[in-house]
Amino acid sequence: MTKESSKTVDVPKRFGDQAARAALKAQLRDPHIAPLISRNNPDETAKNSFELNKEATIPRAATISWNIVPWYIGDGKRNRSAQGSDIASRFAPLTERLSLLPNFRVVVLVGRKAERAAPRVLEALPTVVLFRSPHPSPLVVNHKPGNG
Repeated sequence: MTKESSKTVDVPKRFGDQAARAALKAQLRDPHIAPLISRNNPDETAKNSFELNKEATIPRAATISWNIVPWYIGDGKRNRSAQGSDIASRFAPLTERLSLLPNFRVVVLVGRKAERAAPRVLEALPTVVLFRSPHPSPLVVNHKPGNG
């Protein structure tokens, strides 16, 4: 991938490419991007999510994706799964970020951990339509018929 194409090409695992990371890093301070988090991480879950959205013909420009805890919660060596206390203590900043999206209408809670936040989502955002979906991890997508 060339430096020029890394700015415009949207492919799974895009952040695995150094030029793509550099091009996107240069855009991090753009007003419409600065408060948000990307979904081009170089892992299988991000790839599955990308491919499932593409297959469902959900335009990327019409969506935004976050983990239920929208930032790194690992120990510096490895990421860890969100726990109930992480969700409870970090939910307010997530709803603050959602207020930056004037056309926000739908929430899809992806995976069981995210589903635990359903009452908080509906309390904070009573007008949204709420859906639930299986998690796009390789374990779920590759081993449960109908999920992939």
